[in-house]
Amino acid sequence: MANSFGALTSSIMVHNLVDDLVARIGALLRLARNFSQKTADGVVIRNAAPGSSVLIEDWNLRGAGIPAVYDVNPATGYTAGDITRKPQRSVTLPSTIKAISVALTPAEYRMLIADNVKGIDGYSEFQKRLREAIVDKFAQAFVDRFLAVIATHTFFTFETALTTFTRQFELTVEKKLFDRKLASKNNATIIVDSQGWLDYTLDHTAVQNATGQRIEGAVSDLRASLNTPFSIGRTNATLTTKIAKGFAYCEPAAFFVARLPDEPTFEGDPVGLQEVVHDEVELPMLFRVWKDPKTAVLQFDAATIFEFYANQAEAVERFVAPA
Repeated sequence: MANSFGALTSSIMVHNLVDDLVARIGALLRLARNFSQKTADGVVIRNAAPGSSVLIEDWNLRGAGIPAVYDVNPATGYTAGDITRKPQRSVTLPSTIKAISVALTPAEYRMLIADNVKGIDGYSEFQKRLREAIVDKFAQAFVDRFLAVIATHTFFTFETALTTFTRQFELTVEKKLFDRKLASKNNATIIVDSQGWLDYTLDHTAVQNATGQRIEGAVSDLRASLNTPFSIGRTNATLTTKIAKGFAYCEPAAFFVARLPDEPTFEGDPVGLQEVVHDEVELPMLFRVWKDPKTAVLQFDAATIFEFYANQAEAVERFVAPA
């Protein structure tokens, strides 16, 4: 692999960028996201590549999935009943590369490749500001896509009118999800707008003042509830009609899929590549530095392939404005 500009792609900056992005979209990464087959030791033996089609099997066999408990008749013995599975769903994995590309001056490039920037005026500040700007735009792209799936997909039909987001409303929503036959109730999450966050915070402040109970994670944008398994988050993204006040979901609500772009190189290419995969959530990103031999412009690219797919309708409760 040609790699003439490895100093930037192998720098601490690109690893910090992925870490910061994972922190920003943590609520979205609480969804189901395993699209590969692994051995008992965790070794991937089949990987779903970008653009390939996979069949999704609904293994939620609760309710009518298996026969009911019955009284065994000694004369006839045990009688086996069939397992009732839901139809498989075909999903075509994403193949479109999402990227941010910026042109760098030679001076900016030197600032970005300096890992030890302590005491160097402007170097650390430029790295920080560029990283923040890239993370912000990528995070917005992830959030917008996820909101679009939840808001526009006819698959999701469960709705609750929300006037003021209080503990009582939270408990009501939690009961609705608890009573449903969900494949999993893990990673229960509520996303609301800034007004909902304010209402919820004020309501909990009143409880705290009355009981002395401490509110955990009060400065976090993903706050663990004191009353339910929910974690509460907020967004400043535009919430459309079907999710005008926000929504609640559990892990099986949707699939999140992300893959690394394939970037072939040839001997002599003025390009440097670095693949970074986050250790915990396996979010992959490709970083690329390329010099246009015609213009001598240095280009820094950050890229990934991602998509969200609706999964279990019962795992989402959308909050709509009162009629």
